[in-house]
Amino acid sequence: MNGRGQPYPTAPITFIAAAPPGGGWHQTCEAAVQVLNEERLLPVEARIVETPGGLTVLEDVVTRRRGDGHTLVAFSPGLTLQILLKGSRYTYEDITPLASLSTDYGVLVVPVDSTTRMLGPLLERLSRGGESVTVTGGSGPGAMHHGMAALLARAANLPAGAVQYVGAASVAEGLAAVRQARVALGAFGTADVIEDVRRGTLRPIAVLGEERLGGVFAGVPTAREQGVEVVFPMWRGFYAPPDVGSAVVDYWADAFTRLSRSPAWTRLLEARGWFPFLLTGDRFRAFLAEDTHRYVSALGASGTAGSGAPPRPGPAREGG
Repeated sequence: MNGRGQPYPTAPITFIAAAPPGGGWHQTCEAAVQVLNEERLLPVEARIVETPGGLTVLEDVVTRRRGDGHTLVAFSPGLTLQILLKGSRYTYEDITPLASLSTDYGVLVVPVDSTTRMLGPLLERLSRGGESVTVTGGSGPGAMHHGMAALLARAANLPAGAVQYVGAASVAEGLAAVRQARVALGAFGTADVIEDVRRGTLRPIAVLGEERLGGVFAGVPTAREQGVEVVFPMWRGFYAPPDVGSAVVDYWADAFTRLSRSPAWTRLLEARGWFPFLLTGDRFRAFLAEDTHRYVSALGASGTAGSGAPPRPGPAREGG
């Protein structure tokens, strides 16, 4: 039942990806809709709408879709960074966080011919001052990969300017820049680099997880093991507009929990190189508050600078 005493859902569900097709938010919508349909967890039609502009969509949801329980928006730490760095008037306090469903983890990679073998010695050199390292990811300054570099610099207490972030227009462009040694270090998600690691075209030096990962990353030490207390889950989930009511929140907590326990979801995660990361309700809201605080601390006092110049010309893309 919804807040008006009617069964829920009563209309098609619109899943909004606030970025162009192909990005993390679109993949999150696509994956959720696929498994919801396969497992027959949704009694109404589901459709995906691409509306680029994370903050634009956030404002629209808050101001024009209040109470609309038939709209869900994909989000990730990429939106957290946009809120913090672009001065949004709206925050997670103004929406209804529903659930996180999956994550991959940050991973630091170097060109195969790089003399850098481990993260610890690199950070030790940088901490002495007078030296810097160029880092790229799959997005521009102020987006998720820049945030990863900032958290790393903050955790390692590096001097200002020790880490120079170079924006990229896409993951593919950022990966190419690292392969060709146009930058010294790459900050990506494990799913972004898994094929390069398998082929031996990039070399991982640290994963930013709570513990070591499996598969092709099984032999890669965590940053923690190398003396740096930084963990970077690149979680992805959904939020709804404000004032949708507890029945809508409870419905999606149940639906996403059943989705996450399904064999179809397990197979999809394995195929995409993602990891389970189910949080709902109060646990998810508490996690968002903690995660946001980490970014506030890192971006407010990190040794990371953003050059704003991509390895090749091209606009930075939004999306997590």
